[in-house]
Amino acid sequence: MKILTINVIGIPSSSSSDLIEANIFQDYDAVIIDPESLDKLYNRVDYYNEEENILTPKCAELLAAVNEKRNEQVSGLLQRGGVVVSFMQPLRRCSYVWSYDGEDHWNSVTNYDWLLTPRDLEKELGEIKYAKGETIDYVDAGHPFLEYLNTRPRWEAYVDKDACKNWKILASAFGTHVVALVKRIGLGHIIMLPSYYDYDNGELLERCIIKLLSDKETTPQPGWAKAILAPGQEEFITQISKINEQVSALEKQRESFIDSNSQLERWK
Repeated sequence: MKILTINVIGIPSSSSSDLIEANIFQDYDAVIIDPESLDKLYNRVDYYNEEENILTPKCAELLAAVNEKRNEQVSGLLQRGGVVVSFMQPLRRCSYVWSYDGEDHWNSVTNYDWLLTPRDLEKELGEIKYAKGETIDYVDAGHPFLEYLNTRPRWEAYVDKDACKNWKILASAFGTHVVALVKRIGLGHIIMLPSYYDYDNGELLERCIIKLLSDKETTPQPGWAKAILAPGQEEFITQISKINEQVSALEKQRESFIDSNSQLERWK
């Protein structure tokens, strides 16, 4: 299995890089990224004013172009059944000024732009909020990442339970703070894990990814074949996407029943 890591160490089958220099995401079976900061993601960031997180226009233009390209590659990797793992870090935002028609305008770059556009991020997850915590009192026992989440990693970011309705909750605290979640897109998965990562758990994390992918060994495809769909494959992909949506709806219903049952258990 081929894994690309960015700002993550300890994964046995991985090769490390950054968002600027890394090969196209579709070269890999899985991409694991810790978006701790722009500096860690891109390896080189030029600031106009570092204390106020203001980028130079030239640097901002480069990062925006990289993010647009990587965003497309995330979609491509997911459509062919790959896995994108991101640790859930607090939102980091850097501003920059760009000129248009002789006027200056402010814009920004965040540590999640490579994964989701700002509009999609708000739509999918609402606000990624900052708070430090160690409590994880719910873990999805049926997901391949159970073993990793059972290590109860600390967290510094969360999303509100009501804000991520299109995602499956993998781990949460207090019934309100979601610290790990997953979404199926195409044939692949986006997984967001609690903020803190211990490199000693790298092998464990890789095993979870292998389990998620069912550890199926296939003959490596030549480069020219990756963009080709076999006869009838497009229909299967469409049907799988529809079934994934139905499964997600059932999983949400299951979580609702589990919550209701837990409330009754506490009442008893």
